[in-house]
Amino acid sequence: MGRYAKLVALYLTPVALVTGSLLSDVLAAVASVLLVALYLASLIAGWWPGFVVASVSSALALPVLFQPFLGGYSVLLALPAIVAASRGLMALAPVLLNVPLPTGRALSPLARSLVWTLVAVVLLSFILSVPVLRNAGGLVLAALALTAAVQSVRLGGRPLIAPVSGVAARAGERIEFEAEIRTVRIGARGFARMSADPGFSLCRGESFMLEDVGTAAISVAPALAGPTTVGLWAAITDSLGLLHVGQRLDVAKLNVVPRARAARWAAEGYLQHRAQGSEIGRMVSGQVAGFLTTNIGVEYQSSRMYVPGDSLVTVDWKHTARLQSLVVKTFDDGIRSSGLLLVSLSASSVDEADRLVYEVLSAALTISSMGHVASLGVYDHRGDSRLSPILDEDGLVREALGACGDVRVSPAWRRFSRPVSSQEMEARTARVRRGGSAAAAALGDLMSLSGGSLRRRVEASTVTSLLRLASLRYRPAWCIAVSSMHSDAEAILTGLRAMEHEGIRTKLVNVGDSSSKHVGQEG
Repeated sequence: MGRYAKLVALYLTPVALVTGSLLSDVLAAVASVLLVALYLASLIAGWWPGFVVASVSSALALPVLFQPFLGGYSVLLALPAIVAASRGLMALAPVLLNVPLPTGRALSPLARSLVWTLVAVVLLSFILSVPVLRNAGGLVLAALALTAAVQSVRLGGRPLIAPVSGVAARAGERIEFEAEIRTVRIGARGFARMSADPGFSLCRGESFMLEDVGTAAISVAPALAGPTTVGLWAAITDSLGLLHVGQRLDVAKLNVVPRARAARWAAEGYLQHRAQGSEIGRMVSGQVAGFLTTNIGVEYQSSRMYVPGDSLVTVDWKHTARLQSLVVKTFDDGIRSSGLLLVSLSASSVDEADRLVYEVLSAALTISSMGHVASLGVYDHRGDSRLSPILDEDGLVREALGACGDVRVSPAWRRFSRPVSSQEMEARTARVRRGGSAAAAALGDLMSLSGGSLRRRVEASTVTSLLRLASLRYRPAWCIAVSSMHSDAEAILTGLRAMEHEGIRTKLVNVGDSSSKHVGQEG
């Protein structure tokens, strides 16, 4: 019944306007025809802002047109136009959620505009002494206020609730989970749009109707430093878009497991169960596995499943087609290659220390599980260093576990103490000298002195001494360096480039910015 009443009111308004234009003077007739044209064109085209304007204007115009014939009762002709305006408001309600919303409860921008417009019309009617316009404006204003009050009661104080679930996640590992969101009051009608706290992102479920139970898919890569509470911000509006409500929902508590703890479990499991060690090592560090299996051997040994970091050159297409999953070939030259695992024991934050321990243990596990041997070289920001002999599989993992117990968080200022690289200093000096003036030449000489000082600092660093000792004593076939790349950055890059020139393959795992790169491939 209500649906048919709204349909009748929707088309009764233009019919009444046309009828009123036939009974009015020329000026009123022209205004009525223009208003009917805007009303019908907006309705047909679905241009709801124009339709709302036309409907509210009709609610004010109809009582004025019929006042000579119906007297004070003509104000009742505003009611069908008010009902018609609700159709446009319902269509605009979801769109209004895209504007910035308050943290509490307030009128929507559209409702505020309507209120101030109607107040202006009522004041103007007093000035012009047009009682029928004053009554019509008051009626529309009262209908708007009454509707907003009813919608406010329907929504309630906090329209949405969400059960808080516990989610376990490993630090730095991106996960997805779903949060169920529902309304407090069963009869609540309207729309909601969700947004996540900083550090979290919504994969889907950004908006939904309040009549339905909403489900938001949240993606997060948690950090040890927090936050541990997953929060969503809900922007809510009623079915007519008159009220806007902003609400925060706590949907989950994160139980963050440090990556270092997971790596320690894997290392201890490897030492206790050698049969499971190979799979654990490959699972922990695919990038190191890909580095060690690239161009090491010349004779085909076996095939295995692809892990991230493997070169596509080694894809075993025959087994890939059969298994419908990427398979790569492994090669062997008949001997196990020995290498160097170079580790910085200094980090600038707890999260960085967690990444450092994880990458060191995962690299040691991968090296050992693939049958390689290596020496372990460690150093810290205080200048202490040590180099172990060539260690077998168990020895390397055990030594790495012991070294990770010495990881320390260095002073925060070291995060910003990374010196300018020698290549960048030379480029700056060349740009300055191209100025051609005497002052530019003098400044270039000073910068050359600074560049020379930087090179001497690199030559005297602990990293350079450690790499030279390892090259002379063990002649490694490869070197994997794990560092936060702060004050030791230039020394590591210079030392690894020197090893590349000697034919030693190198891999840099930078835990400072969670990126890793092959130094030999730098431009």
